Amino acid sequence: MTLKKSFYGWLPEGAVRQEFNCVNCKHFITRYGALVSIDENYKIHSYWEDVHAEGMFAKVVDNMLQVLKNTRIRNAFVTEETTMGCKCNQQILPSKEVITWNHFYATPTSNLIMNKSQTPTFRAGAKSSHDVWVRTLSEINYNSVQAVLDLIADERSRIYSYIS
Repeated sequence: MTLKKSFYGWLPEGAVRQEFNCVNCKHFITRYGALVSIDENYKIHSYWEDVHAEGMFAKVVDNMLQVLKNTRIRNAFVTEETTMGCKCNQQILPSKEVITWNHFYATPTSNLIMNKSQTPTFRAGAKSSHDVWVRTLSEINYNSVQAVLDLIADERSRIYSYIS
């Protein structure tokens, strides 16, 4: 199930869905909703952790976090955009009353913003690094690692003896 379908599927019965079904929010969820970051301890974090939702949205956000925690990471994210989503827009009713509609919105950190011509190279490099690590971890066995460590230790010992 996509994150967008999950979001709308988790809205409570009887909710005025059209109010939460705007193009801006659909676009944000589709394009940015599944973004995660990985900290120095390899813990995964999501944009949705920082959304302090209340009422019916609290459960929706919790469920979206659960979907993300059980989803594979596909690639590194970079963007040329300095804003993600649309913060708000206004509708003028025939009565001249102005309604402000708030939407999902975020500002990417500077390390995620890259010139459009550089993004394919960056993504390809990240994917390649990932693939090399996966292959290495799946093909190398304990005895091979131990042999490499023994060779390194022997080489250090020889270098130390030569210097002394």
